[in-house]
Amino acid sequence: MDHGVFGDTRLTTALVDRLVHHAHILAFTGESYRLRRALAGKGKVEQNLALTTA
Repeated sequence: MDHGVFGDTRLTTALVDRLVHHAHILAFTGESYRLRRALAGKGKVEQNLALTTA
């Protein structure tokens, strides 16, 4: 059974718990600029592929 990077489910759970214990969750509203740019770039890549394969 593969337990990922740390090799043990309990160890991984303990490490994540330590890392996020004092973390603050920031919830943003509105449009994601990264998502918009990624989607816009994906369209350009598909257009360029269509042009180069035609």
